[in-house]
Amino acid sequence: MTYHINNLNMLFAQLSVANYNIVENECVEFLLHCLLDSYDQPVINITNYNIGGYLHFEDVAWAILEKESKQKNIVDIVESSRQVEALVMTKGRSTKYGSSGSQTH
Repeated sequence: MTYHINNLNMLFAQLSVANYNIVENECVEFLLHCLLDSYDQPVINITNYNIGGYLHFEDVAWAILEKESKQKNIVDIVESSRQVEALVMTKGRSTKYGSSGSQTH
């Protein structure tokens, strides 16, 4: 998502250099319309809790990146707990050698 937001910023800067005046609200709307369905809830939160009726691109981008960061943290926590569970399961098993010299659990 960071890459996408950076690309949008570069696009808006290039439009500005080309003397195309793009207003802040248009930038925000473009960003919101480009998001995947999984970002519906943050978009609803952003638009519902907007007091002045005017959204700033940086605020919207921050909220989207915050959502992505939280999602990434959840995935990391789940993965860490799986690794711990696998380690505990592996450590708890005893290893015996059979008559052929191979290990059995």
